[in-house]
Amino acid sequence: MESRAIRKALPQGGRILDVGCGAGAFTSLLSTYGLEAVGVDQDAEVVAHARQVAGLLGGDATFEQADAFDLSPFHDRFDLAYSIGVVEHFDRDVTVGLIKEQARCARHVLVAIPTRFTKYSAVITDERRGSVGNSSSAFS
Repeated sequence: MESRAIRKALPQGGRILDVGCGAGAFTSLLSTYGLEAVGVDQDAEVVAHARQVAGLLGGDATFEQADAFDLSPFHDRFDLAYSIGVVEHFDRDVTVGLIKEQARCARHVLVAIPTRFTKYSAVITDERRGSVGNSSSAFS
């Protein structure tokens, strides 16, 4: 499980950035292990929901609205940048750019993507259908 690997890799008080945190449950869980956990998501409603979830789960995770394509407010502030279920929605060049942007935030980057064995609890979306092709120029 990712949480065990993260706890083993980071010291008590380690700083983690969860990019595309969604409801924030995993971010909140990590904060209960003594990690400084910050979750970011581009959708303000999702961030508000993550804050509510954190209130129910405990811990001291914080949540902020941010764009995964521009994490400049978070550069060089974390030990680990983590994303789960984010990068697989984009074409290769955009994915590489997203991972590079995460690497500007932390010494280590952990990216988890679903496999054919992943159990889904909601409808799967694919952002490649939109205007993502234009976003790749941000990482030239």
